[in-house]
Amino acid sequence: MGRPRPPDLLILSAFALLCVWLGLLRARLAVDVENVAMLSDSSPEAAVDARRDALFGRDSTVLFLLEREGGALEGGAKDPRAAAWLGALAAVPGVRAARLLPVSAPGGGVFAAVELAPESSSPATFAPALARARAAAHEAAPAGFRVSATGQVAGQVAISDALWREERRVMPVLAVVLVLVLFAIYRSPALVAGAFLPAGGAVLCLGGVQRLLDVPLDPIATLLPPTLLTVGVAGAVHVLEAYLAERESGVAARDAPGAAVRHLLLPSVLSVLATIAGFLGLIPNALPAARSFGWLASLGTMLSAAMSLAVLPAWLRLTQPRPHLHRGRTWSRIATPLAGFLLRRSGAVIGLWALAGGLSLVGWSYLAVDSDPLRVLPPDHPFRADTDRIAAQLGGIETFDLLLSAPHPPAAPLALAGLAGALGSLPGVAGPAGAPRSAPDGTWLVRGLLEPGGAKLRNAAFDAALAKARASGWKNADVAGLSVRVARDAERLVRGQLRGLGLSVALIGALLMVGLRSLRLGFLGMIPNLLPCCLIYGGLAALGRPLTVPTAMIGTVFLGLVVDDTVHFLYSFRRARTGGESAVDAVSRSFLRTGRPVTITSLALLLGFAACLSGRLSTTREFGALAAAIVAAEVTACLTLLPALLYRDPRQRSPA
Repeated sequence: MGRPRPPDLLILSAFALLCVWLGLLRARLAVDVENVAMLSDSSPEAAVDARRDALFGRDSTVLFLLEREGGALEGGAKDPRAAAWLGALAAVPGVRAARLLPVSAPGGGVFAAVELAPESSSPATFAPALARARAAAHEAAPAGFRVSATGQVAGQVAISDALWREERRVMPVLAVVLVLVLFAIYRSPALVAGAFLPAGGAVLCLGGVQRLLDVPLDPIATLLPPTLLTVGVAGAVHVLEAYLAERESGVAARDAPGAAVRHLLLPSVLSVLATIAGFLGLIPNALPAARSFGWLASLGTMLSAAMSLAVLPAWLRLTQPRPHLHRGRTWSRIATPLAGFLLRRSGAVIGLWALAGGLSLVGWSYLAVDSDPLRVLPPDHPFRADTDRIAAQLGGIETFDLLLSAPHPPAAPLALAGLAGALGSLPGVAGPAGAPRSAPDGTWLVRGLLEPGGAKLRNAAFDAALAKARASGWKNADVAGLSVRVARDAERLVRGQLRGLGLSVALIGALLMVGLRSLRLGFLGMIPNLLPCCLIYGGLAALGRPLTVPTAMIGTVFLGLVVDDTVHFLYSFRRARTGGESAVDAVSRSFLRTGRPVTITSLALLLGFAACLSGRLSTTREFGALAAAIVAAEVTACLTLLPALLYRDPRQRSPA
């Protein structure tokens, strides 16, 4: 090994310092403790909530249950111990009001509705007041009594904390899986470390940038580190494979990294642009968290690609790893036979994929949209246990508000009483939650108690409540509250992502056509990337699973990620055809050039995302399972359907 060149040492030193600096900043990354970024900021519900907050204050009700273990609380709400407990809650700094609900729990407990005041921070948050109220509720509870708490604010804080813990749990598992896979393939610590340099650097640097820009960690942003780590490793593998191929062809160790980058530059740039185009499908979303994921993921992809093309070659020149003796033997044996087989069976291959795609499209018509934030948490999570206990005794767990603006109907007080009493008859509504309240401008607020349920059940309840209010004479009625925003936004995000998928398809298709300088190749290249998305959504419909927030994002996010294999294959095919080779020889040469890196990158992506199945949260497991399934379907389509389509293209049948 020759002496390392000063520029390489300078590049690696600057890279290390940058990662250390931004990594330390990442460790101080703020957390969106109430998942505010998951609430739309430009929807009709956001405008209604702003008006409600101005008239009555922010929605911050937390339900507490005080119950005696093994017996009933004598006297219920009239018991002096209940009054003392309520007094301790009302005295907590940050508690705006606390009152006992006029209902009796079947187990003999009492319920308290506690309204919190936000901290004067930026952004304002209820989390400190919630923590103090919980602590006071437990401390003031008499011996032998149990306290439970639930509500939208408490749920959002619990989910935020669980997601933060989930990232710290899944990332080490993901890294270990990728290390083991790459070491089994390369058997070289230098090559394995090289694969992680761009990916790890991108994760650290992007987290530091988030901290500098004061972008807190939200539920969707927790998916960024595993996505960037897996995709960054996959991108680095292409550089490693090109370097090893140059070494095998006789290029000197010091010159091989530069030669590899020159040969990969155009397809790599095209792949990065296609990936970014996929993420751009998230930008028009109504939820700030989805928009942030789009531009942060785009930035992370650019960082990872830049490090693969600049830092990784410096590392390879410094370490000069050698190719393994048996590298590439498998694809050298099967490339030509596989190309010939697909030529003979191209019609059958296309027919099978078309049948699968057609069946999946039929399944799309049966897709339902539903999302229950509570189900993100594992069944044994303390907040879910509290919520289930309160729901079993009270019937409801969260509140929503009806805003009734002037003009009011005749005999409004009687109509108000009738409307409040009728809430309990509506599907998904347990009953009223307190007496109606009025604002100085004459607007009335009627609060209802919601049963446990997902977005579909909640939205039906809100629509029924609005219909009941308008039938009672209030033409200017609206529903408001955190529960309304969460349910409406979940449905809005899912449907918005389906529209974003169309935008991504258009952008990526245009990039392929321009980058490959061929309308036909660009069009054909989109087919094996769209089909896996269709199959996944069709499979969800066949299994009776609804679209949720993470599953809806899969199509848009991964369309740009998995197109990487197609870009490298088509770029190699086009070069071979331009060089005068026949279609079957060009496919065979593409298998030789890209088959191994495509297989390794797909294996890294598949196993990397499958590592997310080790998570405890349903969102992590759903994202990992569907991501792995899409990667498996895409690599299969790239290596079977794409060559078959090229063979059937009349222009490709003729000599180059």
